[in-house]
Amino acid sequence: MGYKDQYKKAKEEKTLENVSPEFMKFTEKGAQIVGKFIASFPVKSTRGEGYYNQYLFETDLGLVKFALGSATDKEISNIVFVGGVYAITYEGKEELTGGHTVNKFKVEQVAAPPVKSITGNLEDVPF
Repeated sequence: MGYKDQYKKAKEEKTLENVSPEFMKFTEKGAQIVGKFIASFPVKSTRGEGYYNQYLFETDLGLVKFALGSATDKEISNIVFVGGVYAITYEGKEELTGGHTVNKFKVEQVAAPPVKSITGNLEDVPF
């Protein structure tokens, strides 16, 4: 069976899954994403201020992608891991010296990511 035939069959059987993520921009204080962290990708800033990450999460509403900003990226880079479930809540903008602002987020771990044991098997980390 060819790929187009597979597609037609999946469409008829209603087993297709949309893997095109929706983009979410945090603008309202209290806006929140809750889901499993799938991946992050570096994106070049249009302001020429280096790079920031774009995150991909699996949520109850499907795949969602969003950015948190380089300041938050640095804060969470060593504590947020692929496979973990997190709640990310936008807390608004904070003013910095020199008239700059930074977006502030609260990041809460809902479920720890799976980890590989010494034997290489995936095991859930109890919490």
